[in-house]
Amino acid sequence: MGQLLRRLSLRVAQECRAYQFDQQRRPAYGADLRWYTPLRGLLVGISRTNQHDEDKGTFVPFWNPAAGKIPYWEYTRPYWLNQYYGAYSKGRRRLGFRVSPHLH
Repeated sequence: MGQLLRRLSLRVAQECRAYQFDQQRRPAYGADLRWYTPLRGLLVGISRTNQHDEDKGTFVPFWNPAAGKIPYWEYTRPYWLNQYYGAYSKGRRRLGFRVSPHLH
């Protein structure tokens, strides 16, 4: 929830032109493994992704706009995100699920 609020607040700040990002890096890589089980119509799988966020730029503090632009740098350690999913289908009916136990 905190990550979502932080991203929303950054998006609002970008729209207000309070932040000027000179560089945004968000490299991500990972893998997806799917298994069509012997039980007809059942699929299970896992996705694993590694992500690292880094932003550099300037911002004007709302509490003291006269201070001008101040350098800004945000960094997160690389972190892994796992998602587990599955689907079952029979005829035209389909049931699916996805679980993300850790949101960073």
